[in-house]
Amino acid sequence: REVNLIVFRSRPLVEISGYIRSDERFLPSLRVQLFEHGSDSPLQTLNIGSHPFFHLTPLATSASSYRLVLESTLPRSAYHHSKVEASVAGALDKYSHHVVFHFAPESLDSTTEFQGRSSSFLGLLLVTVLCIVLLNYQRLMAVLATVMQRLTPEPSHSRRR
Repeated sequence: REVNLIVFRSRPLVEISGYIRSDERFLPSLRVQLFEHGSDSPLQTLNIGSHPFFHLTPLATSASSYRLVLESTLPRSAYHHSKVEASVAGALDKYSHHVVFHFAPESLDSTTEFQGRSSSFLGLLLVTVLCIVLLNYQRLMAVLATVMQRLTPEPSHSRRR
């Protein structure tokens, strides 16, 4: 049995697709924008969601230059990341163009997280000790007075003549 497929395709359209190499937890914060070269307003914007593949609406074949921008909505206070760009200049004379983005933000909390936990623990310990001292002030003063008496030398009563 032989199957022949004949596909007719409209020549003036170009498909742009891509893949994002990133941790799955970052994907919902990502979006891809298509800009014409020199323009600040995007022609297309696509939120990524939970899957790393994306496919933009087909564009008309042209000699214009385009750029794809991968942006994230991750908070800059928690992650260090930057925009990732890819150029599709001169590639719109083909039927399709595929782009691979790499997105690996660095967590800023990883270095300060341990310091924050240890300082919180030390603060809790200090407050606990202070509360114990304040609640047992009279007993503690009696114990300190006894210790001080034992540590100080007694004056000798014998006199030399």
